[in-house]
Amino acid sequence: MDLVDLIAGHEAVQRLRCITLSGNYPCALDFGSMIPLTFFKPGRIVAIGEPRLLSKERIESFAEHLVAVSDKYSGNISIIISADQAHTHSPDGPYGYSDMAEYYDETVIKSIDSGDFAALYRMQQAVIDEAKPDSYQNMIMLKKMLEVTGRRMKVRYYYVAKYFGMAFASESGSEK
Repeated sequence: MDLVDLIAGHEAVQRLRCITLSGNYPCALDFGSMIPLTFFKPGRIVAIGEPRLLSKERIESFAEHLVAVSDKYSGNISIIISADQAHTHSPDGPYGYSDMAEYYDETVIKSIDSGDFAALYRMQQAVIDEAKPDSYQNMIMLKKMLEVTGRRMKVRYYYVAKYFGMAFASESGSEK
């Protein structure tokens, strides 16, 4: 069975914006998808749209499904979770400034480095609304995937690009 079809078998997929570029559901790659893909050899891509419309429980269920599919799949799979962090780091940015931007990004970095996502998971919606990240739901997916697999990650790089935060993390012990 095709990887796309295996992923599409989860009930949450119906609420995602798109699930693949190369399968039977069209999905254009955005800026946040193209940048991390420049570090990989060209190949078949399954792009999954942001799960913003899903509850934390549905996001976690979908993350468990992705782990199960990747464990059963016979080919090699790299999972990239990509989204900007807070967008309110600068008063000159399109969303203005909020102290919550630094707080949000620091919480994400600490969560990834420690493997403890409790503070991020319990973060108040008002903080998320003020910080304006694209990443919150994706970080919930990452949280669950790390819990299920027992893997750990480390933030290798963090940068504020004018008004929004960007971070690069990889599995602990990996060189890239």
